[in-house]
Amino acid sequence: MPKRRRPGPCWRSFVKSLAWIRQSRPGATDEWAWKELQPELLKAVVGGFEGDVPIDKFRYPLFGRMDDLVTLIRNGWLNLEDVQWPKVECNLKWLEQRWPHETDVPVAAETVESPPQAERPPAPVAPAPPAAKNVSEAALERCIRAMEKECAEQQRLPPTEKELHEEVEHRLETEVPRDRVRDARDRVAPNFRRPVGKPRKNAQ
Repeated sequence: MPKRRRPGPCWRSFVKSLAWIRQSRPGATDEWAWKELQPELLKAVVGGFEGDVPIDKFRYPLFGRMDDLVTLIRNGWLNLEDVQWPKVECNLKWLEQRWPHETDVPVAAETVESPPQAERPPAPVAPAPPAAKNVSEAALERCIRAMEKECAEQQRLPPTEKELHEEVEHRLETEVPRDRVRDARDRVAPNFRRPVGKPRKNAQ
């Protein structure tokens, strides 16, 4: 792989660019400086020239050489999201105009950690499954009576115990213990039981 060329006198590495920006605000951190720098690249990509500020604000290594980062993104050779900031170099003249210092302070070489990753929104939390409703005995009995009445009107055979349990849970939209359904049926609809030996086929 070709070696990366050292920044020229008009360009500053990412580390030194952050240091320059920090000096414009006493007590600022590298993270703050990096957040100041990111939107400038976006504005350069979508806005083009801004007065007498040079368009080549940023350089980036690609295809074995340093090229204008804005041109690389506009021409589709590099996505904005794929920019590796530690490889970015900034135009010193632009840095001086954008973040001027009250006095000329030499920018010392320093080591900083890689810029923090952009914060991502937290993953949505899946809603907890609805808790089973506490079905009253009255509601359970009304449901069974309604089913008994429908079977009588339509001249259908009573459902099996399993069919009755499933239909009750479907109508009440919640889980109901099978023994509760059986007990309620025996209380309010004792005749709503399939006679022993009765065929499952509906009466004609």
